[in-house]
Amino acid sequence: KVGTKKREPEGIIKKKNRKNRKKKNRKDKKKNKKQNKKKKGRKVGTKKREPEGIIKKKNRKNRKKKNRKDKKKNKKQNKKKKGRKVGTKKRGRDRRPKNSKTKNCPELNAAAKNARRYINTLKQYGIYKTRRGQLNRKRDQAKTAFEKTIQLAKNYTGNGTKCENNSNKTSEIKSLYETLKNCPTTAKDICDADKLVSSAVNEKLVACNDSVTTYRNSFLKCLTEADDTETKLCECIKSIPKVDDNCEADIRKYQRSVAAQWNTKCSKKESKGSFVYCRVEQRTFLELLPGCTGCSGSQVVTTVSPTSAASSRKRLRNFFKSGRFIH
Repeated sequence: KVGTKKREPEGIIKKKNRKNRKKKNRKDKKKNKKQNKKKKGRKVGTKKREPEGIIKKKNRKNRKKKNRKDKKKNKKQNKKKKGRKVGTKKRGRDRRPKNSKTKNCPELNAAAKNARRYINTLKQYGIYKTRRGQLNRKRDQAKTAFEKTIQLAKNYTGNGTKCENNSNKTSEIKSLYETLKNCPTTAKDICDADKLVSSAVNEKLVACNDSVTTYRNSFLKCLTEADDTETKLCECIKSIPKVDDNCEADIRKYQRSVAAQWNTKCSKKESKGSFVYCRVEQRTFLELLPGCTGCSGSQVVTTVSPTSAASSRKRLRNFFKSGRFIH
């Protein structure tokens, strides 16, 4: 018919369709390649998964942000509700019913606050007492703890001037001896709690502790044993003996002072001349001593030759306990 196209053979149509499909596939591949480069290897349609730590961090931030918003919102609501009508409920703590006993007895509230505060004061006094006792024990030990080692040094190293069997250790022996000979004095001075707290002040602190303890016990006794009537309870509270106003401050002050002396000086091995510093120097000297001795006969110190650090110290202790080192 006029106007109709001449129909191509079927083989040519199939060939053209194949070409068009290939061309379309090439275009699609190029397009996908570009998309993949942008998404760094992600599959089409999938979101990049963030590491778990980052997700948790974001969640925390969101929660904090939400909490801040909620707080602001609640604040505004509370301001609005300040002038609310009678009979509406109060928020939080105020919902609890008031104790009828505190209504006409303000002393009860004050006593309760004091009793709670005095718990901390009693703990501070306990620390003060412990540290003071530790300091004074080390002060007393320092008088005799280093005597026998100093005597050994005098007998076998010529007052720290020689190390006969190992001359390389002479300078070390000399340095150790110089420290050890002063240890009874330095350790005693550093660990003397009486220099920080005189006996008069200590007696005052003991009295303070007693009065604070009495106050707390009396308060608890009033709560448990006083009659249920408001008047009786109030009278009981008023009869409790008062604590000196300076007691809390004094206990806190001397507790800090004594604790600092123990922690940073007496028991610290880096603090030169302290008890622990002297102990370390003493052990070092006793470990070096067997290698320096050149004695003979009954005074040969081969009995303390070390097979190990532990057995060395044990044998040395047994040696100078026996008194054989004394000329």
